[in-house]
Amino acid sequence: MFKKSLIATALAVAATGSFAQAYVQGAVGQGTVNADWTGAGMTTTKNSSTGGKFVAGYGLGNGWSVEANVIDYGKAVGSGSTGGLEIKATGMGFGGAYTGAIDKLTWRVGLAMNQNKLSASPSGTTTVSKPSETSSQLNTDFGIGYRLTDNLTAIAGYDKSTVKMNSVSGGTSLVSVGLRANF
Repeated sequence: MFKKSLIATALAVAATGSFAQAYVQGAVGQGTVNADWTGAGMTTTKNSSTGGKFVAGYGLGNGWSVEANVIDYGKAVGSGSTGGLEIKATGMGFGGAYTGAIDKLTWRVGLAMNQNKLSASPSGTTTVSKPSETSSQLNTDFGIGYRLTDNLTAIAGYDKSTVKMNSVSGGTSLVSVGLRANF
């Protein structure tokens, strides 16, 4: 009797589609590193560049999932009469997300605890007292998508986090487009 109940329960769960499933997501877009150039002697600055994101996740059912992420928020570049400075922001972490759907349209919101790294590469006579620093920061992400097939979704997303260097905090963000594949 127990085996029949177990089989009936497994079939009922399978019929509702609430089994967990794995997925990966890759995206590329415009990253921004809000650098404070005050006192750095930089006359020409650019705070945005190409960035990207990779996510591996596991659906727990009812829209909830756990995820691991690797994010390249891009870089900020400054130059002046005595040299230049390039500041690059990256992060990796673990978190969770909720995904909802209306027909083929999807939306998601996620929160992760990331280890964000800010690295500075000076050139010329420009110097940096501490060339890189890693800190634990929250990463929030929002996205919308369109289901191309049952297992492939086109996604547009926005990630936001914070980085720290030499006791100064700055914001980072990534606006991206990509694909999510379910397995």
